[in-house]
Amino acid sequence: MLDHLVYAVPDLDDGVAELARLTGLRASPGGRHQGFGTHNALLGLDNRTFLEVIAPDPAQPAPRRPRLFGIDGIEQPRLVGWVFRTTDLPGLIARTRGVGLEPGDAMEMVRNRPDGTRLAWRLTSALSGDLTPTFIDWGTTEHPSTGLPGGLRLQSLTVRHPQPVRFGAALRSLGIAYPVEQGRQPQLIAHFHGPGGGLILD
Repeated sequence: MLDHLVYAVPDLDDGVAELARLTGLRASPGGRHQGFGTHNALLGLDNRTFLEVIAPDPAQPAPRRPRLFGIDGIEQPRLVGWVFRTTDLPGLIARTRGVGLEPGDAMEMVRNRPDGTRLAWRLTSALSGDLTPTFIDWGTTEHPSTGLPGGLRLQSLTVRHPQPVRFGAALRSLGIAYPVEQGRQPQLIAHFHGPGGGLILD
């Protein structure tokens, strides 16, 4: 099941302000991913899903590994990832590798909300840029969509890929059923509707 979409921006404050201008909704501060060089803000969608706005965190030293979702050096806002939740992360990693996609290994992550609440989860670490789904297990942590500002609805989600038949078949075998179209490079296109009207992020 889709957990959240990841929208990367060069500067978090600027990205949140621009989304607020476009949607009429202001994303809630999330927190810092310590050691990973990023920080985020969240905006609630329908059905326990959310939009994550993520950016390099200038308050942290450069991480030892590439930043999540390959956002090092990002210059323009773009939709960089889709994350699906599971309670069987090892099994789903194995199944994904079995259909010819590489999700990366699972890693432990934590962040603290501005109110001090600690969130902990496990996440796959794919950095390939080919839109291999990212998988997440929240464990006993309360889902971050709880209490988020809402009002933005995800109306459709489309994938473009250089090998749409192969990639679409791999996704369907994992229970991920979204349209996959021919494209020169992997790309997610999300259509939303909110108080500010329609919005397309890609």
